[in-house]
Amino acid sequence: MASTTVWVRKELATAVANATGLDRKAASRAVEAVISGIATHVAAGDRVVLRDFGTFVAVERAERKVRDFRTGEWRMAPAKRAVRFKASTALKRAVNAGGRD
Repeated sequence: MASTTVWVRKELATAVANATGLDRKAASRAVEAVISGIATHVAAGDRVVLRDFGTFVAVERAERKVRDFRTGEWRMAPAKRAVRFKASTALKRAVNAGGRD
């Protein structure tokens, strides 16, 4: 069974700093800039493609019927926008190779 790794921004910045030789403060600014850029463009309706990693895109979700498990009643959930991520072929290959790509 695979372990779960949850990276908070601080840990991601540390990993970037170690991999690039940047100081942690500069790496933190770089991580924030990337995350902010992705969020801004996806929120504006753009597709964000990170080659060999994947694609982020905002999609419209239609109004749908859902069940309120507390009351057991059915109700309509409003239409909304959601973020979808589609992994690239390279990422899928790496995952299926167990990271030995």
